Amino acid sequence: MLRIQTTDNPKGEAGAYINSLLASYADKPVLLVLPGGSAREIIDLLDGELLTDQVTITVTDERYTDDLEENNFAHIQGTSFYNDSISAGSFCIDTQIFSGESHEEHAKRFDKNLKEWKRDFPKGKIIALFGVGKDGHIAGMIPGTENFEEKFNNPEIWAVDLKDTKFERTTTTFPFLKLIDFPLVYISGMEKSDALARIVAKEGDLHQTPARILNEMKEPIVFTDISVEKA
Repeated sequence: MLRIQTTDNPKGEAGAYINSLLASYADKPVLLVLPGGSAREIIDLLDGELLTDQVTITVTDERYTDDLEENNFAHIQGTSFYNDSISAGSFCIDTQIFSGESHEEHAKRFDKNLKEWKRDFPKGKIIALFGVGKDGHIAGMIPGTENFEEKFNNPEIWAVDLKDTKFERTTTTFPFLKLIDFPLVYISGMEKSDALARIVAKEGDLHQTPARILNEMKEPIVFTDISVEKA
């Protein structure tokens, strides 16, 4: 069941919760999935001393660009948390664009790497942090995307390219999100109140509000400074 944690400090509480999970599963394989956008500021609150050689780090979605200012994984590499992961012997599923790699090839590589991690660590834990856009998108799944079901809800595909859209992203999909053991979401600012309202509404569809997938995921927690009554 979706849990809403309303707080004056959603960023700090989300970071603290991830740290508690890393501490609790220090002796187990963990896939830590980190966001882009405003939610990636929480990465700076994560405790690198909790990382081990059991941890693999990746992203919820990636911008198909070699611009290091825009690439989500490149941003992670610029953090002290990533430096700590190197010292700890942690691994990563790197989503930076290879030279000459097409968008379709990039998505297939990401898809393959996620499936290989799950195959190698079937009892491993997946911890993921997401932001949600004002339009109700989650990861790189944008409302109204053409061939929405085919792209985002195919059980055989865990990462897909959006090469035919203006967003130029590679994103994880609904089937992968449903595998996540600990899904956390950061939503801040009244400009996102409508998105939160659509997420918690009794009725609605994924095509209009992809973030409603939270209602189908394992015990998701939304950390927010928005009162649900005002959403």
